[in-house]
Amino acid sequence: MRRPCARGLTFLLIVSVFAGARVSEARCSDGVSPISTGFGATGPHAVTQFEVENPAWGRKPAIVHHPKDPNSAPWPVVFFAHGFGATSPLHYQQWVDHLVSRGFAVVYAPYPAVATAHERRYQVLWNGFEAGLHALGARADSTRVGFIGHSYGGGATPSLAHRALVERGWGSVGAFLVVLAPWYVLGIEPQLLRELPGHTRLLVQVYDRERINDHQIAIDLYDAMKVPSSQKVFVTLHSDESGGCKLRAGHTTPATGGIRGHVDALDHHGVFRLVDAVAADSLRGDERARDLAFDPENPLHAEMGLWPDGSPVRPLTSTRAPIAERPPNSFRFRASKKEFWIRADELEF
Repeated sequence: MRRPCARGLTFLLIVSVFAGARVSEARCSDGVSPISTGFGATGPHAVTQFEVENPAWGRKPAIVHHPKDPNSAPWPVVFFAHGFGATSPLHYQQWVDHLVSRGFAVVYAPYPAVATAHERRYQVLWNGFEAGLHALGARADSTRVGFIGHSYGGGATPSLAHRALVERGWGSVGAFLVVLAPWYVLGIEPQLLRELPGHTRLLVQVYDRERINDHQIAIDLYDAMKVPSSQKVFVTLHSDESGGCKLRAGHTTPATGGIRGHVDALDHHGVFRLVDAVAADSLRGDERARDLAFDPENPLHAEMGLWPDGSPVRPLTSTRAPIAERPPNSFRFRASKKEFWIRADELEF
């Protein structure tokens, strides 16, 4: 089989991130009401942001978002690793703003896509995270940290988290990883994932209409992380429709802006709500959040809101023992083809 060139891989990844965007009529964005109270609801904090130079990549600064009221500091810090090509936080802006409204600082670190080695992308991400944390200074609480990664950024998250939690000692009080529709995991051997602190929480999420990244990639990551089973969960969001309104759970479900991104029930109930609960449990010790975030038997865990006629949106499904339910040939990047696509950059990681 002919090996694709690096530019071909770059094109495929960028197209993959955006071409699979959810198809939904504009009026359907309001088909299921947002959450007004509790996890998933907008918090009390106004949002502000600033830029900080990334010493590893002068073209794009890291963007630090935080609550406007300095008296609410120090804040737990969430490090956000975006999907391939989504170098502007506008692609996830409503989610980032939502996190900040609930009292977290968020560091968004762009990384280059074109003609760049995987190792360099990971280093740019890391340096951006470090620069953002340093710029926050005493306003940041580095003992309580979270990592969110989508697509290519999801594949990078385990390596970055190990560097932060194990090598640097961040997250000594609380830590979480949220990995969404990940691309291949690079830069870390599976046995090193067992070194993450025992208090680490893990949420891995995939989508039933995913066409880009093989669900098996996410399953392998989930299985490799040996945190206690009560502190991790594997979630699948499902597409649904009612009255001509469609919710499509595809690769770009976490994207809330930018090219064809938007916010709907999948975001409010399936992403924002669950991640809020994960963060509250891991970073703030909120015991009431634990069952909501991690217990597949909890009926509230699976709720996805109501359609205007009062019927429930199709619930999410979750498990602590995931298995692949779709054949590998239904995805563009198959788990079994990892080495093929890594070598497409003609580099050794």
